[in-house]
Amino acid sequence: MRVDADGDLAPDLAESWEPDAQARTWTFRTREGVTFHDGRRLTAADAAYTLRHGSISGARTAAWGEAVRTPDEHTLVVPPKTPNAEFPRLVTHYNC
Repeated sequence: MRVDADGDLAPDLAESWEPDAQARTWTFRTREGVTFHDGRRLTAADAAYTLRHGSISGARTAAWGEAVRTPDEHTLVVPPKTPNAEFPRLVTHYNC
């Protein structure tokens, strides 16, 4: 996701994101057709790796860690440690 000119979250590599009813789990859908510089396709597993091993200070301590799931190539399921309606914005600010 990215922050647009109005300060709102906008799709980018994640084309959609949605919480469960209590914002205890967030489901992100990655955009299809994205490739790395070497031609390898971007998958949800790549995003999960970034969340699990992010080198940006604080990203790992905000901790979703090993609980991140990738049920398919383009779906990433993230359970923050505590319910948080602002979780997508936090992830965006970590430059994940």
